[in-house]
Amino acid sequence: MYRVCIVDDELYVRKSIAQRIEKSKLPLLVVGTAENGEKGWELFTREKPDIFLVDIKMPMQDGLGMIEKIKKEYQNVKTKFIVISGYDDFEYMQKAIQVGVVDYIRKPFESDQFIGVLEKICRKLEEEEIEESKKMTKGRMIFWRDFYKVMKYKEINGTFLLLYQKDMLSQANVWKLEKFYPDSEWKYICFHSTNQILLLYSDRSSIPVFADHKLDVLVDIARYAVLFSGKESLDQILQCLEQNLDRRFYPGTPFLIKADTLPEKDKAVWDPHELESALKNTRENLYQALILKILGDLEADDNNFIYYTEFFHVFNSIIASIYTSYGLNLPDDISRSFSPMVLADYNRTEDILKAVNASAETLVTKVRELTNRSEIVDNVIRFIKNHYKEDINLNVLANEFFLSPAYLSRKFSQTTGVSIMSYLEEYRINIATEILKGSELSISEIADQVGYDDANYFTKIFKKVKGITPKEFRKMSKTC
Repeated sequence: MYRVCIVDDELYVRKSIAQRIEKSKLPLLVVGTAENGEKGWELFTREKPDIFLVDIKMPMQDGLGMIEKIKKEYQNVKTKFIVISGYDDFEYMQKAIQVGVVDYIRKPFESDQFIGVLEKICRKLEEEEIEESKKMTKGRMIFWRDFYKVMKYKEINGTFLLLYQKDMLSQANVWKLEKFYPDSEWKYICFHSTNQILLLYSDRSSIPVFADHKLDVLVDIARYAVLFSGKESLDQILQCLEQNLDRRFYPGTPFLIKADTLPEKDKAVWDPHELESALKNTRENLYQALILKILGDLEADDNNFIYYTEFFHVFNSIIASIYTSYGLNLPDDISRSFSPMVLADYNRTEDILKAVNASAETLVTKVRELTNRSEIVDNVIRFIKNHYKEDINLNVLANEFFLSPAYLSRKFSQTTGVSIMSYLEEYRINIATEILKGSELSISEIADQVGYDDANYFTKIFKKVKGITPKEFRKMSKTC
C-alpha cells in the first residue's frame, strides 16, 4: 500500500482527488492533505509519502518552491511528485522537470487520465522496490512466495526474525543488518505486498540473535522485532509472526516480542456474521458504525491484538464473496489483501479504518448500481422460478439480493405492476394447475410440490387466484 498526500488550496479539489484515489482500486492510501505550501512542507516531514500531489499556485509558498525545498532538505527522497495546475505554462513545466516532478496533470482533469498517471507511478514504485531488494543483497534476497514453495512441506526447526519499520528495505538498513546477520548464515526474505517487513531465517534453532551489540543495531534499524525459534509448520510460524506483529498498533509496545507459540484466543471480540450482514445491507451503510466499533474495541484492549489480522482478512473475504456472488471482478486491492503481512502497510488503526471503509464503499456503490437497474427484477423472477418449491417470502428475497424489503417490494411493483407475493402466488398456482391436469396426486401432495405445507392455505390461495378450488378445477379439467 503506497501512501499519498495532497496539497491544494481548494478544498473541493482535495476532496475530489481523495475520493478518486479511494475508488481507483489502486494500492493507495491518502494519509494527509494540506491547503498551502507551508502546511504541505509540514505534512511531508511528518508523513514522508510515496506519492505527493501538489498544486502549483498556492498561497504562502507555491507548489514548485515547496518541492524544491523538500528536494534540498531530503536529497535522497524517493517520493514521486505530481504537479496539478489550471495553467498550461511552459515555464512552470520547465521548472517542474528541473525539480524532479514525475508527472503533470492539468485542471480540470479527466478521471481516466488521472487514474492512468497513478497506475504508471504505482508500477514504477513496485519496480523500484524489486530492483532495490535485489541490489541490497547483491541479488541474494528472496521473496516469501519463492521461499514458501521450497519450504512448505519441509520440517522447519530454525529461527525467524521479523523486522518492521517504515523503510525497512532501504539500502542503508540492509547493509547495517548484513554486518551482524550475514546472508551467508541467514536467508533474507521480503514480501511483495509490503516494503516495511524483512524476515530473516536461519536453519539453526539456537542462535545468538540478541547479543548486546546486535540489539543496539536492531533498535537503530527496526521499530519492532518479532522472534520465533523452534519447530513448527511454516504456515503456523507465519501466522504467529503476523499476529504478534499486530502489537505495533498499541503505544508502548516493547521493541522485542518473543513469539515462541501462537497467542491464546479465548473468544472473538466481534461477530463475523454481524459484519457480513452489515456489509450486505447496501441501503443503510450499517457497516460504517460496526467497523468503527470493532476497531475501537480492538484498540481499547491490548489483549485483543491478535484479532487485527483476523478482522482484516475476514473483512476482505466477505467483500470478495459479495463481489463473486454478483459476478463482479475482484478489485486488485482486495486480491492483494490476502497476501501475507499485507497489514504491515498500515501504521495506525486510522489507516485500517480508512482502507476498509473505502473498500466497503466501493463495493456498496457497485451493488447499488446493479440493483438500481431493471435486471434486479429479472433476477428476482428467475430466483422465484428456480426456488418456488421452497419457503419464500419478501424478507428471504431481500436478503438474497442484499436489499431492504421495502426497496425490493417497491422496485418490483414499479417494474411489473404487481407485488412480489402476488407474482409468487400466481406462479405457484399456475404450476399447480398443470399438475392437477396431468396427475392423480392428492391436493396435499400438490400443495407440497409448489411450496405450501398447509393444504387448506394452498386451497385458499388457489381460489383467490383462479376463482375456484383445486378440486373444482380438477373436476372441470376432466370434463373439458
